[in-house]
Amino acid sequence: MIEPLTGEEALQFSSKRVSHTTRPPHGLIDTAELNRIFCSDSQVICFGDFNAKHSSWNIGRSNRNGPIIYDWVNRNNFSIIAPLQPTYFCDSYNLNATLYFAVVKNISAAEATAINALPSDHNPVWYEFVLSNVLPIPLRSLTTTNRNRFQEIISRTIPGNPSINNIRDIEEAIAKFECGINTAINLSSKTRSITQLTTNSHHSSLINLPAGTISGRDGNIPDTLLLKLNPIN
Repeated sequence: MIEPLTGEEALQFSSKRVSHTTRPPHGLIDTAELNRIFCSDSQVICFGDFNAKHSSWNIGRSNRNGPIIYDWVNRNNFSIIAPLQPTYFCDSYNLNATLYFAVVKNISAAEATAINALPSDHNPVWYEFVLSNVLPIPLRSLTTTNRNRFQEIISRTIPGNPSINNIRDIEEAIAKFECGINTAINLSSKTRSITQLTTNSHHSSLINLPAGTISGRDGNIPDTLLLKLNPIN
């Protein structure tokens, strides 16, 4: 059981590193801080409210933190796992935003779903990660891509006619194009295990966040992010 986290902490889930973050609405993301979290050679998961908006995962406007984390993820060949639904709702539809997402390293099978069951303006997110220690993930999972979602992300994030003046511009344009394609695939795909997992191979944890309350069967439970880790043995 992962204990409730406050601020930003890192912990070990077996040989996997799991970190939760809650960023304030003001100020810029410190990539040096992210580098310290992802310096491990093992599988790493960092999730929470990044307060970062980018057209790749957010339906509304971008903010300054969006391009910072987007470029950092692409430079390091990591992946962003975000729900297709907004996690923050406002009276104005244009201000709805996806603030909760995960950044992962060495994990290719993952899914995030926003749970639309809160009376507040923030929805919790259910993350499911398939962790493999034996066989490569592609042999143990099935990935499907939402083509409409993929096309929508591509049309917003990849420019049609980049400025090319020399060989370096060509190399940078190719690198950005490849990163854009990979990010669009990650954000528009869902991966599910295709093997029968035993009860002992599933580890489910609730991570409580200090952000108000939601209404449950017992009437009132803490606002919660649900994190489900599925190692395959």
